[in-house]
Amino acid sequence: MGNAAPPADVLYNNALRDYNSGKYDLSSQEFGDYIKYYSNTDLAANAQFYLADIEYRQGNFEAAVKDYDKVLEHIPAATKLQPHSSRRVMLCWNWDNAKLAFAS
Repeated sequence: MGNAAPPADVLYNNALRDYNSGKYDLSSQEFGDYIKYYSNTDLAANAQFYLADIEYRQGNFEAAVKDYDKVLEHIPAATKLQPHSSRRVMLCWNWDNAKLAFAS
């Protein structure tokens, strides 16, 4: 007998509260669970966006770029497309420059 997922609104609101409180590791786990259990809901795109944003804030730029892409690839009706697009462009530029710096 496995653990039942919390209700979607409770899980999302807890994740958002923890994100806004700077508890990024906990929030990342909660948003990940939200996507795992509720990937077909209207807020799944937002949860994916927040996952990418957490990675960005933690300096994990390569993972952030991949997860920002998932916002568009897997959830095309995302409500946070404008921040996604500009942040992704900035990340790619920074990531390419960082790779060049380490390669030399």
